Amino acid sequence: MLLQRKNKLIFTVVLLCLALFSFFVVSQSEAISNMNESVIASLDQKKITVAKLATTSTAASTAITLIPGDVGQPLAENLADISDYLLIVIASIWLQKFLITVTAMISFKFLFPIALLSLIAYLFVKKEVWLSLALKLSLFAVLVFAIIPSSVFLSNSIEKNYEASISQTIEKAEKNNGEVEKSASKKKNKNFWNDITSKVKSSSKKLIAQFENTLSHMIDAVAVLLVTSCIIPILVLYSFIKIINIIFGLSISTRKADYALVKNGINKLNRKKRVIE
Repeated sequence: MLLQRKNKLIFTVVLLCLALFSFFVVSQSEAISNMNESVIASLDQKKITVAKLATTSTAASTAITLIPGDVGQPLAENLADISDYLLIVIASIWLQKFLITVTAMISFKFLFPIALLSLIAYLFVKKEVWLSLALKLSLFAVLVFAIIPSSVFLSNSIEKNYEASISQTIEKAEKNNGEVEKSASKKKNKNFWNDITSKVKSSSKKLIAQFENTLSHMIDAVAVLLVTSCIIPILVLYSFIKIINIIFGLSISTRKADYALVKNGINKLNRKKRVIE
């Protein structure tokens, strides 16, 4: 009997030390910080790409208006609309950056320590509910901690296949913008006004065709970013919710995934692309 009490006290001290270690040390450890920093760096790199696309699409929309006539007006409006879709991507990136720091804190400062304290309660009370709670909270802590890194890993795996295509789209758009702006800047010299205007008019069809091709590639790039930055995180979240339902015996509904905004956006982009083609 005395030995059992002694062993119980030893286990209690060990579990209590682990709880304190998780709360004060693990949650602020360099390994966790490095992992968070790598995920945040990946999200920052994606944000730079999105910002470049937004800037390029806005510049392209402005450049098209410099072409004589109204033939490029619908194309300019479509290019301007690209920025609206990219705002959704940027919002998703900022949300993931915020959650990556919060989920680590929740897991190691709260969930794991509470799970260990539940084990301590089980040692003294001997009720299965405490043991069950400890196991469920431990699994839940792992899921909460892993959700954002898993989402970013899947997104990056898919984006690697389209990284070169997105870069080429930005480069082509910038090149087209430069050509139009270079021609338009010559209008400042009144002596060459008629000559430059005739040249721009003769090449306007070619420039419009180039911008249509650029818009088509931009639509593909934005669709990829919407899928990797919005759809995949949502699907990962709902997969984790299903696992949580199994662990805790809950019935949180995942039948109506709330990604209608992103889905409708992708459908509109596809319709725009079909019109262009």
